[in-house]
Amino acid sequence: MNVTLISNHENLIKAESAGQYIVEYYAVPERADLVSVQIFDPKENTISEVEPETQKIRFIEIVNCIWNCGDVYFASCDVTENSKLNISVFRYSLKDHNTVMICSFIKNRDLLNEDKRMKLFILSDSTILMQTEILHRSVSENMMGNIEFSLTFYNLDSGTETAVSDANFINNGINTVIPVSEKKILVKTGYSYIEDSRLDTGSKSESFIESIYLTTVAKFIADITLEKEIVDMPMIESAYLDRHITKPFVDGDYTHFTIIDAERKITKCVFFHNETEERTEYSIASFDPEDLYITHVVNNIPYVRRQNGDDITFINLKNAEADIWFYEERFLAQAGSLFLLESFQIRPRLHIYSYPGMKRVADEERDYCCLCLTEDNCYIYC
Repeated sequence: MNVTLISNHENLIKAESAGQYIVEYYAVPERADLVSVQIFDPKENTISEVEPETQKIRFIEIVNCIWNCGDVYFASCDVTENSKLNISVFRYSLKDHNTVMICSFIKNRDLLNEDKRMKLFILSDSTILMQTEILHRSVSENMMGNIEFSLTFYNLDSGTETAVSDANFINNGINTVIPVSEKKILVKTGYSYIEDSRLDTGSKSESFIESIYLTTVAKFIADITLEKEIVDMPMIESAYLDRHITKPFVDGDYTHFTIIDAERKITKCVFFHNETEERTEYSIASFDPEDLYITHVVNNIPYVRRQNGDDITFINLKNAEADIWFYEERFLAQAGSLFLLESFQIRPRLHIYSYPGMKRVADEERDYCCLCLTEDNCYIYC
């Protein structure tokens, strides 16, 4: 895999790969509620800003659930004459380099309140699921936790909207939706204090039922459109109160995540094969709240990362043996066949290793920020 180090630009929030391109998101220094979106084309070595004249808002999270999507979505808003918010959602085509407004919504201005959040799940080119989250300082009897969820499904082709009635979604909320293949998606419901600052540690009154499901996009959309009270989805895992499911990842053929029992200090690592549905687990009698994501997929093989002092071990779950080691280095990231670590020095150095063989391919005095994979290339911002 080819490795390219990119000097980190000021105010970079994140960078994501999209086909042959990299989408870079930047904070706007003078406006905390805005974000700037830029497209980096590695082949042409060019950078262009997406619709620089349009102010892009940060307080609405847009989750693109389309497999191998070649589009970038963003939202803007204006205050109407009657003090409402007019929210517009745009789609920028990386192929054609043009922008189209796909829909707009009129919402109350109190959406700008810090206790409110909105998520837009882009399920297909013509369907959007909107989720509004309202944080309550006290929990009422008819609420699962301290966050009130409201969901609406929009069909852009027909112009219809459907209120979601599924009890799981209403009570626990949709945490995220991740495309697994062209037809399948992963759905995680529920939130935990481990990853969400809105929740208190282990409070029963503020706990949600967390679950992970694997379903098809078509069935998910059909069940919501039919206003079913239960959206039937095959469940991979569920947890409540004394256990929590961390952010899931999809790598190669696997969905992987950890289940945390913070009180008993037990971490269970789970790998689920998305095609064969084979499940692999590995439990550890420890829990580090500063290092939650210890499951990895390397060369389509599930691995669990263990820390012992300054030494790092990767355990291959195919043969139940440790076959990757690092000594006196700090782990930063792993993606594809690359491992990024940092040396313990007064001025740390960035070390990049390539699997297999673990040959060191870079040794630079740099500060790691993030990375993106595009085909056989890895671009590291530092």
